[in-house]
Order: sequence, then structure tokens, then C-alpha cells
Amino acid sequence: MQSMETSIDLLSETQKTTLETLNTTSQSMQSIEARIDLLSETQKTTLNDLYEKLNPEDPVKSSLSRRSCAEVLEHSPNSLSGCYNLSDPNGQPHSVYCHMDNLCNSGGGWKLVTKLDMTNINENCPTGLRLYHRDGGRACGRQESATRSYSRTIFPVNYEYSQVCGKVIGYQKGHPDGPVGNDRVSLTHGTTRSHIWSFLAAPSEVHIKFSNCPCSSDGAVDVPSYIGSDYYCESARTSLDPLYLDRLFTDDPLWDGKNCNFNEAACCKRPLIPWFHKNLGYTTTDYIEMGFYFNEGTHDEDSPVFQYEIYVK
Repeated sequence: MQSMETSIDLLSETQKTTLETLNTTSQSMQSIEARIDLLSETQKTTLNDLYEKLNPEDPVKSSLSRRSCAEVLEHSPNSLSGCYNLSDPNGQPHSVYCHMDNLCNSGGGWKLVTKLDMTNINENCPTGLRLYHRDGGRACGRQESATRSYSRTIFPVNYEYSQVCGKVIGYQKGHPDGPVGNDRVSLTHGTTRSHIWSFLAAPSEVHIKFSNCPCSSDGAVDVPSYIGSDYYCESARTSLDPLYLDRLFTDDPLWDGKNCNFNEAACCKRPLIPWFHKNLGYTTTDYIEMGFYFNEGTHDEDSPVFQYEIYVK
């Protein structure tokens, strides 16, 4: 303390005045925050409304702000996409990116859960997935395995939601078996792995008995009932021979709504593709899981992803 007092004595009068002002301001802010904590939720909402009116251009709201991006948009219809401080279900404020424009034909007010673009060389695969870097592409897929395996990565949400909107774009690697092997990338939520959307990879755009996409003109095997119509399916391979087991088909990305040739033409005609939209019919705060399910080893098949965006509201 004596050393600190000595250091303060060496300051100029102007510097001492500035230090006293900062100290007083800090104490005032602490007092204000303590008083705010004593307000009722109705009073906090009223104070936040006043803040928004006084700071209409401020994209980052105070810690008193709403509990969802949709709530922000409801109270301030002209809100722009950007970061907002939203209170989680426990009342704790966190900075969240809100997409305020229309997505998935379901309006604005979406919270960004996660986003990846492996065409950016500075991006890395999320925890649990392995980097593919070959054939001119970078993508994230299963951990190396000699037999059937499952790899996953988890995206925390921490806010209530009842809708999921997003897109996932990947590559065909080798010879995935489509619906007959239920080879897919799936989005689920929570420990029960409740299904959101699946992305299936078929071996070829031309006919291979029992392995074509269900959406193709000669699809012989349907998806499991828990998937229903909540899936996209595509193949990048246009010829039956050779198999190219080690090839990453980067010339024709999957699930992007493009280049569905031959029997697969209908697979690119889904209304929102490459985007998907799922109304859960209930509210949850579950994490979202991206899982890679394939019935043979990675030497034979995989569908690593290189782009995704996932939003909730």
C-alpha cells in the first residue's frame, strides 16, 4: 500500500484527478449494477426498452436485453443482424449473433449456433472430427476406422428453441451405400439424439440396385421412419467403374441443390435446398449433435463436410 501511495504521489495533479474520476465511475457502475439486480423482470424490461430508444443504432444491447433473437426483433422490428447480449434461461447475459433477416422462409430472429467454411484455410475441424485434405478440398469427417464407426461433434445452444434452420454441404468419399447402409451425416439434439435432419450419400447417380437415393427415380429403399422426409440425398459419382475408394469427389459437392444428374434429378428439387427447416413442435435447450454414421471403414466410405451453418429460434 505504501508503494502504491508513493506511486500516486508521483502523478501530476491532472493524472490524480483522472484516477479519482475513474475510481468514482467504477464505484458508480457497481452501484448501478447492484441496483439493477434488485429490479423486477418487468422493471428490467421497461429499462431495456428505454435503453433501446436512447441507443437505436447500438447493435450490442445491455445485459438487460431479451431472451432470444426473435424477442429482440419482435420489440424492435428494424433490428439489424449482429451481436446482442441475450439472457440465457438462468438469467445470465451472453453475446449472441442474431440473424434478423428471413431464413428458411420462416422470418428473422435466428440465433447462430455454429458455422464452418473449410474453404478458408484458417478454419479447423471441430472437436471429434478428422481433417481430409485431398483432391483440392478440405473437409471434416469420421475419425479413421477399419470398420463401421460413428464420429460426432457437439454444438451447445443454451437457449430455448423450437425451430432449427441451416445447411450442411459435404463431399462423397469412396463408395457410401446410401439408404441400404443408412450411411449419413445426421443432426440430432440432446442425449436422446432426437432427429432433426439427415444428409445421405449414395454411391452413384446412375442405377445401383438398392443403393440409390430414395428421392431418385428408381430409389428402391426408403429411409428409416424416424427420418421421414427430413433428409437430403445425393451422389457425386457418375460412373460405376472404377470405384475410386480413396477419392474425395470435390468436383460435385453434396446436398447443395446442384448437379443432381440422371436418376437423381428430383433430389435437387426440394423447396429449400441447400437450406433445411425443422419445426420440432416443442421447446428445448438441448445441444445439437452432428453425427457421422457409416457401416464400413473410412478406407471405403465417408461423407466429410466442408460448410455448415446452423441457426435456432
